[in-house]
Amino acid sequence: MLYFRNNYKNCKLMILYAALSIVSIIFAAISFLVAFMTNLKVGIILCVIFCCLCIISSFLLVMKNNDYKLKHFFKLGKFNKEFKKFEKLSKGNKKIIKEIKRTQKDYFLQFGDLNEDKLYFQPEKNNWNIWVEDAIAFSYPNAGYIEKLSYLTYLLYNACSNRSGLEEFFKWISYEPFTKEEIIDILTKSEFFNVNLKEFLVKTIKEYDIEKQDELFKKYESDDNNIFFTFDKEIENCSNWLARNRFLLSSCAGIYVHTNTSFNIVKLFLSKDYKKVIFIYTHDDAVYRTSFEKWNYHELIWESSSESNRSIYDSEETALKNIKEKLKDYIEISI
Repeated sequence: MLYFRNNYKNCKLMILYAALSIVSIIFAAISFLVAFMTNLKVGIILCVIFCCLCIISSFLLVMKNNDYKLKHFFKLGKFNKEFKKFEKLSKGNKKIIKEIKRTQKDYFLQFGDLNEDKLYFQPEKNNWNIWVEDAIAFSYPNAGYIEKLSYLTYLLYNACSNRSGLEEFFKWISYEPFTKEEIIDILTKSEFFNVNLKEFLVKTIKEYDIEKQDELFKKYESDDNNIFFTFDKEIENCSNWLARNRFLLSSCAGIYVHTNTSFNIVKLFLSKDYKKVIFIYTHDDAVYRTSFEKWNYHELIWESSSESNRSIYDSEETALKNIKEKLKDYIEISI
């Protein structure tokens, strides 16, 4: 992108670079024609040289026009390393991140550092950020089932997304007093993960032995990691669900559910695969209604499902009786 930050002094350099670009492309075209018509190797060599000269002079022209420094351009590796820390915490805001990266890269190429004083660079507080922060602050002695499930899912996501693989997963597991039996119980207790992923994880965890980890890590590198990485979308979907809905499974479910609603939810049911919810609600305790919602993995929101109806009931018990058959694959959430 061109920012036209040139002044009188560097305008003269820009004219020089522009002239070099034009002359180089002209001579490159002439050299190409000579090589094409006479099949001379000299013409091909000259064409390549002038093309390179054109690219270099055009690059220098853009750099000078934007007031970028070459010494900062060769430090872009440092910029990418620093920006990844921010990007990892801000996953889920791709459009915003893209714009922030563009402006920060522009600033870096001018001054050689990130513009951390600008408010727009600060990571936005959102559900994903909070989930990551909670996982980093995980405390085994104070954790219940949902906290442990959330933490293990985060470790799976981190190991899969950065392609460090199962070795990374078991390394982080070793920092907490989990047993293999406990991990398997947490991951298989519900239908949160799909069957294939659960079977793969159970098999891998059962085989793990700290005394044979060097041998196992080699096996992961050559074979098991390739299978593990095929579940990346499934693990990402589960991570997004937990980041936004884990309070459904906690003692704070009532607070979570009643947020931004103009009615009272009296009964709440979650499908065993965590993809659907059914709740009974009322506006004034006079009549009761039911709502069926499903989780949209693309938009990361709950939306009304085709099963929803507009029936009204005179009591909570009547509404519950009407939907009883549909609750076979659901668990009741205490609110």
